[in-house]
Amino acid sequence: MSTRSALLALGAIVLGFSGRAYGEAEPAVLKVCTQQQRYFQSLDSIQFRSSMVLTLSEELRGELGAPATKLDLSLDFASQSGKFYSRSTFTDWGTGREDTDVSAYNGERYQHLDEGSRVLTLSNAPMLANQYFGPNPMTLPGAFASDRSSVFTLTGLRDPDLWERMSEEGRYLSAEVTDGHQFDVIEFPFPKAGEGGTVRVRFARDLGGFPVGCSAYDGQGRLVSEFRVTETTTRNGVVVPLRSVTEDYDLDTGDIARTFEAAIDEKTLRVNEPVPVELFTLPVSQAAVLNDLDLGVEVQIAEEFQLSEEFQLSEEFFPDVEGSEDQAEQSPPPSPAEAEPAQLPVVVTGGSRKPLDLKWILLCVGILGLVTGLIFILRAAKARE
Repeated sequence: MSTRSALLALGAIVLGFSGRAYGEAEPAVLKVCTQQQRYFQSLDSIQFRSSMVLTLSEELRGELGAPATKLDLSLDFASQSGKFYSRSTFTDWGTGREDTDVSAYNGERYQHLDEGSRVLTLSNAPMLANQYFGPNPMTLPGAFASDRSSVFTLTGLRDPDLWERMSEEGRYLSAEVTDGHQFDVIEFPFPKAGEGGTVRVRFARDLGGFPVGCSAYDGQGRLVSEFRVTETTTRNGVVVPLRSVTEDYDLDTGDIARTFEAAIDEKTLRVNEPVPVELFTLPVSQAAVLNDLDLGVEVQIAEEFQLSEEFQLSEEFFPDVEGSEDQAEQSPPPSPAEAEPAQLPVVVTGGSRKPLDLKWILLCVGILGLVTGLIFILRAAKARE
């Protein structure tokens, strides 16, 4: 089993909540769902570095054919006003090499870079429902609502329609007190576990209704999965889950089959502070091949312009966690001029090896489309005559 397949299997559990309507929203449920919407709307920007560990039981490892029981992941993440940058690195079980996926959205185009193949793909529309191409500690607490959102991102979790639907589906169960903290427990449908499946979410009153845990059950009442936030911090009035644990259970034995642990490094955490806008556009120089899905154009980047060290943005914007926070703040990001050259020679795949300017290629494609359209209009007018 490939490492990416294992991560997709994890995503199927974490992102698999979907729903059915329970009817009109109960006042207590409506209050909590409104708190969720306000929370994600208050999170205009965030930036952090995270480490994660996926652990399989020996039984599940054997069933999946995985070569190891543990997989380490790291994540560099930044988001501001709907734009984002996500760099996820993990060790491939098959090859033993590090594999990295980088995704970004600059407000206009979605970008994905596979650092192994060095293929940079561009699109006007999201390429996956999970646009971050991997798990994210900031979206895990809202995973019980993920399948109601067309795109599971921080932006998707700000959608008022999402939380309106959630409030109609929820059923208030109880108010609990644990270690002096008060929680509201609300049940939502969880059809992925079969007919009658549910998920019970615990919202902490002293954290403004932040979801600190949930338990998913199948239709027979068997525990399927549990999620717990084990440590939080507050930055600029926003609660951040520093550490969390997700445990998936074997329905036959009741034993833990899979554990996913996530931790945000507090030294790299920035909340509602400006994020350099150049971070949200991946430099073409990091790629060997540029693939534009909307234009249907694939170009090969000339070798002398590939992978220059000055374009390794991750270390510039996410300082070494061993350094102090003051040192991280004193390290200025590269200017937009340094982040990407104004012009970059490329070679059209399958064509001449003469370097061309990418903007001229795109211009020619646009002119060709315009001429084709004019010919079509003239032919249609002649046919009407």
